[in-house]
Amino acid sequence: MMKHRGKINLSKFSQFLFAWSFGLVLLFNISTASCQNKSETEMPDPTSVIPFKSEYKVQDLSISTAYVEIPKSLGTVDLDEVSGMSFSITNPGFIWVHQDSGDGATIYLLDASNSETVASYTLAGFSNRDWEDMEIGPGPIAGKSYIYIAETGDNEQKYGDYAILRFEEPKFAEQQRGKNISISKGIDKIDFKYPAKNHDVECLLIDPLTKNIYLVTKRDFLAKVYEIPFPQKSSGQNTPVDVGTFPFTFITAGSVSKDGLQVAIKTYDRIFYWTRQPNQSFVDMLAGTPGLLPYQREPQGEAFCFHPDGGYFTLSEKANDKVPDLYFYLKK
Repeated sequence: MMKHRGKINLSKFSQFLFAWSFGLVLLFNISTASCQNKSETEMPDPTSVIPFKSEYKVQDLSISTAYVEIPKSLGTVDLDEVSGMSFSITNPGFIWVHQDSGDGATIYLLDASNSETVASYTLAGFSNRDWEDMEIGPGPIAGKSYIYIAETGDNEQKYGDYAILRFEEPKFAEQQRGKNISISKGIDKIDFKYPAKNHDVECLLIDPLTKNIYLVTKRDFLAKVYEIPFPQKSSGQNTPVDVGTFPFTFITAGSVSKDGLQVAIKTYDRIFYWTRQPNQSFVDMLAGTPGLLPYQREPQGEAFCFHPDGGYFTLSEKANDKVPDLYFYLKK
């Protein structure tokens, strides 16, 4: 009969298993922490981004009942081709607008109560090849409000190079009323080229929570969304990242609310509307199914902006010799 050479010491064996398990847990935690630190400090590889592709049916979307259906006219605007509009942060009660190609490199300040143009400001040394949208939001210096202008129009999709102009929002003074003021300093030019083909873009969005720039194409069969992450280069070329596709097209304007929790994207006959959930990224919000905002179709509506206290404005280009009205949709 074979004799046992010895008995297993269960106490020592249990200690060995515990030490081995503890080592595995420690190794896993170190590896996980390393991956987390890397993701927090490094920009994602653009080639690793998986663009969303929305597939909802536009005809199934419901119109929000939180706003009036019939807008209030605030008066006519004596400008022929307004293509961008944004409610001023530095000058409460006023709206910035610009025209597209054919005008100079000039922005106009309107009184939001009566649509009167109170002053204009020209960017010295710049031209207006085809300005198509504008936004106001944060920028490189904390606490300052910046105007962003999209030099992104390209009806024939032939240019190849595009830019966004960024500068601190001017402060209107009463002695400037009726005058044109030159802006010659502090203008950043954010040059960029799309990664695959040229695009015509009339919708610029700025996420105030991240300072990322978003561009939505107009003439693609299905509108594409591109992102230029912050900090954007003001020297050299930026390359926008394809982050998604909408199931509609012919987008003429867009805007983000001051708090970054509402987004509107406008076509000639609809205004699509998203609301942002807590801790939701801008792209994840856009990937969701939107609602619609009430909209009374304009002759050639190409400008939209939110009011910071609720409601929104729309403005058309001049069409058929009709001087456009500035419309306001009140929140109920």
